[in-house]
Amino acid sequence: MTKFPNLPIPNPLRHEAVRQKLLLVGILLLALVLRVFLLDAQSLRGDEAYGVLAAGSGWAGLANVLGSTDPHPPLYYALLSLWLPLAGHSEFALRFFSVVPSVLMVAVAYALGRQLLDRQIALIAAFLAAINPFYVWHAQDARMYALLGTLAALSAWLMLMAWRRGGRLRWAAYIAITALALYTHYFAALTLLVQNLLVFGSLVLAAHRAIADDPSISRLIRTVARDPRTRPWVLAQVAVLLLYLPWLVVAAQLFAAFGGYVPAAGLLTILLQAIIGFSLGPALDLFAAFLLTLGFGLLFGIGLLQRRPHERAPNPLGSGRNIAAIYVLVPVLLVAFLSQWRPMFHERYLIGITPFYLLILARGLVAASESFVRPGDPAQTAATRVVVRNARLGLGLLYLVAASGFALSNHYFDPAYAKSPDWRGMTAYLHAHERPGDLVIENTPETAFTYYYGLVPTGGDQAERILLPRQAPSPGGGGYSPAQPGPGRGGDAAVTTTELDQLARQHRRLWLIPQAGEPWDPNGLVQSWLDTHCAKVEAHEFAGVGLALYLSPLAEPGTPSHALDVRFGAIALTGYDLTKAHSTNLPTYYLTLYWRCLGPISADYTVFVHVVRADGGPGIYGQQDSPPARGTAPTSQWQPGQVVVDDIEFAVNADPSTGSGQVAPAGEYTLAVGLYDPVTGTRLPATDAAGNSLGDHVRLGTIEIEP
Repeated sequence: MTKFPNLPIPNPLRHEAVRQKLLLVGILLLALVLRVFLLDAQSLRGDEAYGVLAAGSGWAGLANVLGSTDPHPPLYYALLSLWLPLAGHSEFALRFFSVVPSVLMVAVAYALGRQLLDRQIALIAAFLAAINPFYVWHAQDARMYALLGTLAALSAWLMLMAWRRGGRLRWAAYIAITALALYTHYFAALTLLVQNLLVFGSLVLAAHRAIADDPSISRLIRTVARDPRTRPWVLAQVAVLLLYLPWLVVAAQLFAAFGGYVPAAGLLTILLQAIIGFSLGPALDLFAAFLLTLGFGLLFGIGLLQRRPHERAPNPLGSGRNIAAIYVLVPVLLVAFLSQWRPMFHERYLIGITPFYLLILARGLVAASESFVRPGDPAQTAATRVVVRNARLGLGLLYLVAASGFALSNHYFDPAYAKSPDWRGMTAYLHAHERPGDLVIENTPETAFTYYYGLVPTGGDQAERILLPRQAPSPGGGGYSPAQPGPGRGGDAAVTTTELDQLARQHRRLWLIPQAGEPWDPNGLVQSWLDTHCAKVEAHEFAGVGLALYLSPLAEPGTPSHALDVRFGAIALTGYDLTKAHSTNLPTYYLTLYWRCLGPISADYTVFVHVVRADGGPGIYGQQDSPPARGTAPTSQWQPGQVVVDDIEFAVNADPSTGSGQVAPAGEYTLAVGLYDPVTGTRLPATDAAGNSLGDHVRLGTIEIEP
């Protein structure tokens, strides 16, 4: 008889397990790509920058902030303090600290699905978590919510593992992760609440079945107490409480003075916000979000109500569907109910329960694909049933992917849904155009501006900064008007206007970051005063944040660093300052001209500045033409003896006539300065103090362009 060698027998289950693992790895890679894509494209918002400033203030400074002004638990800030020295302060580094737990949350969603339902639903839930716009938004946000979601979901998974299998290591892991979740955010307590409800219900039902022959309250209590699972559970809860007790003492003091900032909302509004937020995140208008979420709500309802044959055996705490439903419904309904008295709902606070929402959504998708598929119907072959089921599942997934993709597209590319104004762009412009002696007025405290202006290197001296008003008007006082002092603060408006007058006499150039309508300056007092008493020469908008430059006529002219005495008829050029700017692509300079009126002037002249070769070679390598003081001081209005300070900014580049934006060739250049009549184009003749002709311009200083 011929003998054959022992050949390995293919194991379909093993191959399926390998395929599932490969799919999960692919899903995790997809989650990472979606979370890293354009991670630093948007400026940090104020809350993100606040976390950076708090975490970067040192351990003593952080302890002071957390113990006095910030109501949040300390874990995220403490971890960020350890992360910053390693990764740096860039937007990418800061937000990547949220990317890591967000990707891990996808794996936790899969693990929960395996524990509660089946592998197919677990994989679908993990895929939905990977593409979920709500998760992506918070993964790209330098705040604690991605960490909160992962720790709260991990606590739920460890609780299921410990309850089912026991073991000191599992219970210890559960205790540690639950305590860390509570130290991340107070709303992690909702996960703990649901866990206790599930355990209490499971123990009571088991005890009731055990004493069904002679039920009584006392016997029920004794039976629950004798259950071998009761003792480790109670010890675990006591351990979590003891670990969290030190912060509870601090939190009690904080919340005694903290009023909160969550807007009030009705019960139905909260429920709608919850399902929209969990499904598609914040990057949709209300109408589109409502329409697209209808499909999510339908699948969620099917997953909640539809029974499926051959579903996983019940968990010791109940069926997987029921456990997931309790994790979703109890926290949402409880917070919605309590918010009718004290507003506290925001969907981000409930991110820890969202994996269970996605599990029910995935279950609904599978259940819907199985509807009307009857295994006993002879008209439906096995192949037909598979094709129909897969087609329905594919269409359902296509809908969820399309809706999520639309929301993600808005998040990535539509400026209307940017999480923050363009603080980075505004600050970059300010850095490029500010000059020594300038004053920057912040119209409201904004940590994002502090981050970009104070932490990001600029390569040059920064202007002086000041916050005006110095403090917000009293609560309930209705703010203050520019005409009269605000209530409760001893004349806020009068103090602010007096300080503005003093500052305008000390600084000729005043930059304002206007925030009119904000609680800090509700009536726009600062901007109104500057509009009235100074000349606005620039106004820019950077996707939600403004910047304006004012020239103050109240400031003393000062003394020029280079004295001159050149006459253009009744106008004398008495001196100039020339300094190089920083943070620009082309060599850029600031030129300040000091003009003095010698007598009546009948016309409005324009000042020209040309950058020309010092050796007399051809070409103009920079040019600025404008009325004096950017049009705020027409020469026909000058009075004899008046001194006018004229600020001019220019770049040295290749011949402007060619349209080139390249740097000019290396060499020495000088400035040709003069005045001309814009109507006729005629230049005024220039003479020295003795009356000797200088032509139609005067040459100032020397600029050297290096190779």
